[in-house]
Amino acid sequence: MLACSFDEVERRIKQRGRHVASFADENDAGRIADAYRDAIYAPDQEANCFFGIPHAEFRNLIYSNHLAWAPDGDEAFDDSSFILQFDLGDRVRLIGFKSLEGKYHHDPATLADVWLDANVFYQTLQQWQNAFDEEWHRSTRIPERNDGAGSF
Repeated sequence: MLACSFDEVERRIKQRGRHVASFADENDAGRIADAYRDAIYAPDQEANCFFGIPHAEFRNLIYSNHLAWAPDGDEAFDDSSFILQFDLGDRVRLIGFKSLEGKYHHDPATLADVWLDANVFYQTLQQWQNAFDEEWHRSTRIPERNDGAGSF
């Protein structure tokens, strides 16, 4: 059920330090959220610039640097939530939000902007991935028979 999330965590760990953008330290997280939503989802944005970056280049930056974490294609995040991740040296910035109903911009009541120590963040992802993998392997083992006839 969480295969997409598992794979995405693995990708994020492997791409540590590469989730970068020139605007990542912009003070207004809502402005970043709205620029992301406009550039990716809003129609007729081709002539616009976002943080001084032309639309096509901005969209390419989002995709090539894997700045959007959620949605990741997994139903676990199918609640209209968005998470953007930025690596800024020894820190990671996560911006989470939902968009306003029928609108492209974020709902201010849902905006979260968190800065974390990069080592702690990536160690947490690695621990989650390891624990998930161990649990998955435990749950897929074929049980042994108790009647002395060997395994199934």
